[in-house]
Amino acid sequence: MSPNNPISGSVPATQVSRSKALLFTVRPEVFATAVVMGVLWVLPRRLLHVTLLAFNTVAVRILSILSGGKESVFAKKENSRAFIIVASQVS
Repeated sequence: MSPNNPISGSVPATQVSRSKALLFTVRPEVFATAVVMGVLWVLPRRLLHVTLLAFNTVAVRILSILSGGKESVFAKKENSRAFIIVASQVS
């Protein structure tokens, strides 16, 4: 928000007030259904992400042991963290 442009500060407030008025026109059961559907959509993806993180953490430890122990490329924390994060991404 620029101090030289007072109008730019009122735009977000205008948007909020419009959406608030629209929200009151929606029936509560329809709104509740939309919220529940959103939660049901997000929750399995989060669970999948946590499962992949756990699996890949164990996989990196096994790869580290099998490929040379402390001299392994996976023994370095930076490399193992990068592998775990990239391999666990859910798109």
